[in-house]
Amino acid sequence: MNLKSLNREKFKKTEFKQYFMNKSIVFIILIFCFCLQNKFVLGQNTWDKVDSLIINGKLNPKVQKYYSTIYKAEDAIVKEKFAKAAKIYEKAFSGSVIPFRYDLKNAIQCELKSSPNKYNIFRYVNLLVRKGDKKEEFYNDSSFLALDFWQELKNVIDTSVCIVDSSTIKFMSFLVENDQDYRRQCREKYNGKTYNEFTIDSINIIDSLNYERVLSFIKNNDIISEEIIGNFNAIGLILTHNTHRPQAYELLYNDVIDGNLDSRSFFNEIQYTGYKFNGVYTLGKDSHGWIYNSQVYFYHTEPTPEEFNIKKIDKYRKKLYCDNVVCFHKKNAWSFSHGSEFFNYHLADQFIDETKLAKIIKSNKNRKNRNIIFKDETVREYYYKLLEEQE
Repeated sequence: MNLKSLNREKFKKTEFKQYFMNKSIVFIILIFCFCLQNKFVLGQNTWDKVDSLIINGKLNPKVQKYYSTIYKAEDAIVKEKFAKAAKIYEKAFSGSVIPFRYDLKNAIQCELKSSPNKYNIFRYVNLLVRKGDKKEEFYNDSSFLALDFWQELKNVIDTSVCIVDSSTIKFMSFLVENDQDYRRQCREKYNGKTYNEFTIDSINIIDSLNYERVLSFIKNNDIISEEIIGNFNAIGLILTHNTHRPQAYELLYNDVIDGNLDSRSFFNEIQYTGYKFNGVYTLGKDSHGWIYNSQVYFYHTEPTPEEFNIKKIDKYRKKLYCDNVVCFHKKNAWSFSHGSEFFNYHLADQFIDETKLAKIIKSNKNRKNRNIIFKDETVREYYYKLLEEQE
């Protein structure tokens, strides 16, 4: 073999080795990316840890007592026994659990709708200001201005001090603005179409960055409460736009159990994720509301027993201090037909025409069941008659 042939053979061997090495490197990189992707997916999308926390977690008896008392007050509100509800709230707030903003606002409304106890109102307003409610909201509230002890109440408001750190308030405001600003620009540029092929990637990046900021904030604070963060809405907004990521819920769970964080805020946010216990049971039935000619209608679905095990659901809801499904929807329906003065449940609001509403009523196996609730019950017969005419 001459020198030229030898060099050619040597080159082929070297070329083959290089080719093999390149292929191996590419393959290793692909395997690494695949593993990393799976790790990311599992880390971001699995709810096993949340399941375990909720199912195996132990409730705090003092916090449990607070919620059970609160739910009695809410039952009284649905029956429109506001004086009774005010007394129950007073009892609930006498315990060791710091009242939540949601309950304080309801308690104030009950006081105003009965014989207001000014000292209770003084205390409730003071607590709300401490949690970050703006004083201007009280100064401009006509129901407060009409009180015969308004000047005394004004002095209480003037001297009340917000204990939420100003830097935290600014951070929360930044989160909201950062979340909404680009979306606002997209709506304006694309005729109201926020999410499209040109914007979705940028929105996902912004949402991911905001989520990491929130996650870091939660990790760096031993307690997450209204006295620490003010209004939960800012964190809630970021979580709503990152529904496939459970880590924040894992961290916030303990604050719910310890009575620092309102379980209803936690519940609302986890509802948005489509979360199911053990991947099977939802937290509650679907609820929908319709408005037609200023008339309010409420309707919630009634799945078959195979799809919905109410005893299982109530058991799991109790693990989060939530009331049972029947009471939840009773308040849900009452709220929808009486405005959002008291309760603030999430509903799928729709504006529909008469024919569509009639078809929805018709689709129910039992037209007269209690799942369809009218603000004015006399309207029910009108729709039954309309259905008969259409048939």
